[in-house]
Amino acid sequence: MNKTIKYSILIVLLFTLLLPTSATAATSQQPVITLDGRIFHTPDGEPAPYINNDKRTMGSLRLVGQALGVENKHIQWDNANQTATLARGSNKVQVTIGKKNILVNGKSVTMDTVAEMKQGRVFIPVRFIAQGLGVTIQYNSANGYLNLYTKKMEDVSMDNFEDYGMK
Repeated sequence: MNKTIKYSILIVLLFTLLLPTSATAATSQQPVITLDGRIFHTPDGEPAPYINNDKRTMGSLRLVGQALGVENKHIQWDNANQTATLARGSNKVQVTIGKKNILVNGKSVTMDTVAEMKQGRVFIPVRFIAQGLGVTIQYNSANGYLNLYTKKMEDVSMDNFEDYGMK
């Protein structure tokens, strides 16, 4: 009986120690993002996109913005207000660290997670960066890819896709 209690306590302790490690590994995986049909690779020295605790694909506002065609001169940082602004064509996105609301063309949009600062960069869900800049975004549930389209989509199979485009 004494051995049974010791083994039970040992098993409970092992499970307690293993659970946080598994949860951390699941949320720190690097997502696969495609841009106009090609896999996007993070340049050396830049923080890579990641999946946060809310299970959202987070991307650096500057890195993703530039990949989507935003020129560096159209990306601004207001340190006093902790707000980043970027513009692509007629679309403008403003993001404040720690907030769920962003401004897209002057209208408030509520995200399902907050903007974060990581490695000196502003991170928000890639979905909201892309949508705010007028880019089509789709999630392929079959392979887990997040697909971004900066050009008009033609001949794209919609099988196994969930459409996240702005309506």
